Amino acid sequence: MNFVLNSNSNLNLINFKSSTKYLLSSLSSLFTKRYFVFRPKNILWKKMVNEEKLKEIEKKRMKNENFLKYSEEIKKFPKNWKRICPVCKKPNQSISYRCSLCGFQLEKEDIEKYDPNLFGKIANQKAEYDKNRLILYQDSEIVCLEDAFKISEIHFLVIPKTKIETVNQLKANHCGMVKKMYRIGFEIAVAYARSLNNETGKIYRKMDFHELSKRFVCGFNLPVSIDWLHLHASFPPFKLSNCFRYPRFNPIENVIFDLEHFQKVNPFILNFKENESELANPDYKMNIYWRDKIRDNQKDILEKIEKEKNKKF
Repeated sequence: MNFVLNSNSNLNLINFKSSTKYLLSSLSSLFTKRYFVFRPKNILWKKMVNEEKLKEIEKKRMKNENFLKYSEEIKKFPKNWKRICPVCKKPNQSISYRCSLCGFQLEKEDIEKYDPNLFGKIANQKAEYDKNRLILYQDSEIVCLEDAFKISEIHFLVIPKTKIETVNQLKANHCGMVKKMYRIGFEIAVAYARSLNNETGKIYRKMDFHELSKRFVCGFNLPVSIDWLHLHASFPPFKLSNCFRYPRFNPIENVIFDLEHFQKVNPFILNFKENESELANPDYKMNIYWRDKIRDNQKDILEKIEKEKNKKF
């Protein structure tokens, strides 16, 4: 029995009687060649560059030979190397092929050495931080500061001082700290949102606690851009919303639920209370979260901003 993957491609027919190993390697090659893109297309980078800038990027790439000189080191210590987006400068995983912020296509020539403990050094005041992004809160456990690569006007990071690389390393004894990170992130984000001297600030000043909680978006990403746990705390409107999609984004509500009930985080499985059988599908659950928390709130806030602007005329 023969099976055609794509009648227009140069791929050969795959015989199902062939070995499982051959079939898996063939499918693997498809992913390696980037035939599949699961995320909605992010073209934010097009608003950030022109033709001249693109030419500069190509020239710089031609001069960067890190991927040749340090290929073995990159394989052994991938966390020490990042693909730095040449458009927005955001660090990405060394295997990433598209910037997680602006969507610009990354190449192996974009690889640069990067300190995986950068957030820890900032949190423990062992490294300088951009003076325009001051540390807004700190205590013996955590710090809160503005995200250097904001997806919203209101976007902050809450970082623990002790090293925890990802959300998957959290245990039951971290639950109290995670709840504090959530509370501080919410308080800082609300205070900042209400302080804005624009239409967005006016809207958030009118909201009560319940309305603010409904619109607050908070959670962890996996894989991470920097290998030190950091909680994203933000309010709409967002420059882009596909970064909140399953399976990359794990909402804080899910993380706290897991720590309280399972003493660890079960990645990408949302533990809501609905009993409908269709909600057993984590992809379906995350789409509900994205629809209610991201899409609908984004639309609502943008409509309110437009109304505030129209009041001036």
